[in-house]
Amino acid sequence: MTGDEASREALARRAALIGSTARAVIARGGQDGARAEVIAQEADAQLAALGGVWEPWPTGAPTGHSTATPVETAAGTATTEDLVTALGNGAASARAALGTAQDKGLARLAASLRIAWSLRQEALSPGSVAASARSASTTTSPLPDNALALYDQLRYTGELLAAQSASDPTARGRSIEDAGAATAVVNASITAGGPATARPADPRQPAYGAPAGADSADSPSGQWIGSLWRSIMVEEMSIAVSGSGDQRLVASDASVAAALRAASWGVESAEALPGTQG
Repeated sequence: MTGDEASREALARRAALIGSTARAVIARGGQDGARAEVIAQEADAQLAALGGVWEPWPTGAPTGHSTATPVETAAGTATTEDLVTALGNGAASARAALGTAQDKGLARLAASLRIAWSLRQEALSPGSVAASARSASTTTSPLPDNALALYDQLRYTGELLAAQSASDPTARGRSIEDAGAATAVVNASITAGGPATARPADPRQPAYGAPAGADSADSPSGQWIGSLWRSIMVEEMSIAVSGSGDQRLVASDASVAAALRAASWGVESAEALPGTQG
C-alpha cells in the first residue's frame, strides 16, 4: 500500500484511534465527557468518509500480499490528555497527507480533517494548537479573487468595528489586530500580481458591506469578523486543495489559523468535516 492509499489508511487509523480514545474518556466520566461524545460521533463520520480501515485477510494473506497491522485502540484508562495527543497526532498526519496527496478528493479530506481535529484539540486544551496565519511574507503570488475580496472585507470590517469600539478596548484591540493582518495580506497579494485596479473589475469591490449570512442593516460586530474568518477558512482550504508544494501547506496552515480566529470571535467552525459542504 503506497501513495494516496497509504495516506488514506493512515488517516482512517487516526480517526479510529481518536474515536476509541474519546469513548474511553466518556466511560471515565468527568467534565470533558460531553466534548468527548461529540468527538466520538465526529470520528465515526470521519472514518466513514475515509472508507474505513482496511480489514486483514480473514484466513491469512495470499502469497505476496502483506498483512494489515492491527488497528490501534485506546486503553480503557485513557484520559483527556491522551485524547488531546491523539487529536494533535491526527492533525499532523492530515497535514502530511495533504502535502503529498495526488487525488483532490483525498486532499480535501485531509485539509478538512486537519481543521476538525485542530479545533477539537484547541477546545480541550486551549493554546495547544499553533498554526501560522497567512502573512505578507507567505503571500508570494496573487490570491484568487474570492480570497482577496474576503481579506479586504475583513480589513474594512475590522477598521470599522475598531472605530466604533472606543468604550471596549479589548474588542478594539482585537479588531485592529485583525484589520492589520488582513491589510498586509491584501497589499502583498496586489504587489505580487500588480494593482487590482488595473483589472477590468476590482475583486475587492464587495468588501464594503455585511459578510455573507449577516443582515446588512445590523451594525458591524465580532460576529461579522468571526463569519469572515470562517469564510476565509473555506477559501484557504480550497487554495490548499488545488495548490501544490509549499503554498499548499501555507494555505492549509492559514485555514486552521482562520478557523481558530473565527472560534475566538464566537463563530463555531468545528464539525466532522469543515469546509466540505457547499
